[in-house]
Amino acid sequence: KSELDAFIVNHENQTVQPYDLKVTYDNESFEYMYIKNSYYLQQAFYDKALEEYCFQNKIDHYTVLPMQFIVADSSKNNRRPLVYKLTNYHTEQGYHGFTFNNRYYKGVNELMEAVSWSNFNQIWNCSKENFENNGIVELQEFK
Repeated sequence: KSELDAFIVNHENQTVQPYDLKVTYDNESFEYMYIKNSYYLQQAFYDKALEEYCFQNKIDHYTVLPMQFIVADSSKNNRRPLVYKLTNYHTEQGYHGFTFNNRYYKGVNELMEAVSWSNFNQIWNCSKENFENNGIVELQEFK
C-alpha cells in the first residue's frame, strides 16, 4: 500500500510525475533528512506503486519520472518551499542500496529479502547474516 501525496499524469508527454510533500524545521537541510528518515526507501516504494497504477490503468508504456520532494519550512525564518528533484539513480539506490560516508544503506530489494527469510524461518530477533555467523560480528576498522 502506498499513499502518494500527489502525481501528475501527462498524457501528451506520456509521463507520470510523483510528488511528496514534507515540512521540516530547516528545509535547506533536507538532504540530511532524506538519509535519516529513509526517504530513499519511500520513493522506491512509490515508484513501484506508480508502475502498478500505470499497468492497471493501461498506461504502462508511460514513463514514471523520479520523485520530487516539495519541502516547506516550519521555522521562524519562513523560508520559501524548495523542490528537491531526484534522478533515476536515486530510484536505483532506493531499490538496490548504496554507500554514503562509509555506511551502507540497504535498499528495498534487500530489505524485502530479509523479511522473506525471517518469515520463512520464523526468525525475527536476528538478521540472516548474524544468524548464519552464530552471532559473531567482525567490527570494521574505522578510517
